[in-house]
Amino acid sequence: MLRVPVNPRDPADEYDYVIVGAGSAGCALAARLTREASRRVLLLEAGGMDRHPMIHVPLGFAFLMKDKNVNWCYRTEPEPELNYRRIDWPRGKVVGGSSAINGMVYIRGQREDYADWAAAGNPGWSFQELLPYFIRTEHNTRGASELHGTGGGVWVDEVGPHLDATDLFIQAGVSAGLPHNPDFNGPTQEGVGRYQVNVRRGMRQTAATHFLKPALRRANLHLVTRALVQGLDIDGQRVTGLRYQRGKELHAVRARTAVVLCGGTINSPQLLELSGIGQPGVLEPLGIRVRHALPGVGENLQDHLTVNVQQGLRDARTFFEEAAPLALLGNILRWAVRREGLLVHPACQGGAFFRSSADATRPDSQIHFTPAAGRTDARGNMVTAPGTTATVCHLRPESRGSVHIRAAQPDYAPAIRANYLSTSADRRATIDAVRWVRELFASPVFDHFRDAEIRPGRHCQTDAEVLEFIRQEAQSVYHPVGTCAMGHDENAVVDHRLRVHGLEGLRVADASVIPAIISGNTHALCCVIGDKAADMLVEDEA
Repeated sequence: MLRVPVNPRDPADEYDYVIVGAGSAGCALAARLTREASRRVLLLEAGGMDRHPMIHVPLGFAFLMKDKNVNWCYRTEPEPELNYRRIDWPRGKVVGGSSAINGMVYIRGQREDYADWAAAGNPGWSFQELLPYFIRTEHNTRGASELHGTGGGVWVDEVGPHLDATDLFIQAGVSAGLPHNPDFNGPTQEGVGRYQVNVRRGMRQTAATHFLKPALRRANLHLVTRALVQGLDIDGQRVTGLRYQRGKELHAVRARTAVVLCGGTINSPQLLELSGIGQPGVLEPLGIRVRHALPGVGENLQDHLTVNVQQGLRDARTFFEEAAPLALLGNILRWAVRREGLLVHPACQGGAFFRSSADATRPDSQIHFTPAAGRTDARGNMVTAPGTTATVCHLRPESRGSVHIRAAQPDYAPAIRANYLSTSADRRATIDAVRWVRELFASPVFDHFRDAEIRPGRHCQTDAEVLEFIRQEAQSVYHPVGTCAMGHDENAVVDHRLRVHGLEGLRVADASVIPAIISGNTHALCCVIGDKAADMLVEDEA
């Protein structure tokens, strides 16, 4: 590969820190590090600036799931337990990362998730130790409290205008025995209620909005977009810098203190492997020299698999009525003029955390509830229908997969194997979760509004039939984690201070370091990981 010589006397080629990836963690990390004017920081992003108009319209995420201008548009390899279907994995390729295309739901997970991390030998990562970071990174419009903060870079607000179907869903959840929970990030997660979301005055709030863009006013932060990193430079056991391509030009930079990978669960292990860091059995067949053998790179992949249960409704207002031609035109005008109406809605209005069986000691399933549904017409096209969707996922799957490069080129998508439902426990929990949601829709609360079930339909009754429905219809809920896992065993990639084992000058700070998936959405945690990584870097400077 072409190497561009670096002039060691040229200060433009040298930074204290080089951060790869301007997503949730990278934006938080860059913002925190550059508060000290003496630190010189370079932030590299493979995508462009967040100028796509649909990024800023909350409901616009639906138009970005396959848009390669802002999305890597990854897909898994054929999944054996999902009838060998390839599952779409949208990942943000834009400033703001996946926070620019996600569902905008703010969830921290359960305290026990982090207790397990700490018990596995990761000091500093219990919930009580992370809580100050959640508070510090948050701006909650409800105000500051023992569990919430104001003034941070993650804007947390109430969900948009309530629709009838959401109210019915919450009432049905309570009638089924769930407590009404006004704050899923409060003392307990269990219950049913409305989510808080990353929407402010009808506009999506990304990691770039409040973390990165204010920090770009600082002279010591340099952002380069459309920069595709080719590989890390390694001198002995120390990473000294990297090379990146922008257009037809190849650039090289040095990092005086550290390179920090914030590319996410797919791109961070990809870059490690392209640089010769990983499993020899993966690298050598591709002609990549092994610079540092590290067997855990790309392993331990985890994700939440979600299943849409759709219930037809009548005489209850849903997106179907709001999306009718004249109503939709009115909603577009309302958003353009006043930032109101249908388009301010996030991916879901309400939700629930529940125990799918009597054996569960804490909530093991999550619902994302949307007052919208669709049917497939004779041509195979999705058309809206009067109804609602409760998409349900098993929160702590046992299944583990991998992400590994297939070629020695950074623009060649790696092989993603999620291995969904590869254990009997995961299959059982997912079947139970689907059954629980169907029982919820059978609540007397819906008696005067219920129409025919859209998905899975009356024909689907036995466990075998429900499992086949799951295999045919389940999709990712887009929470991949774990491929550069934190820990101290032989398969760990980073230690509890996010340093890559066996190398100096290299850290990873993104969802890939999460050793075991949390019980919920991951954006809030990724911001905390970036913020905490900055503190650890500053501590190590001293």
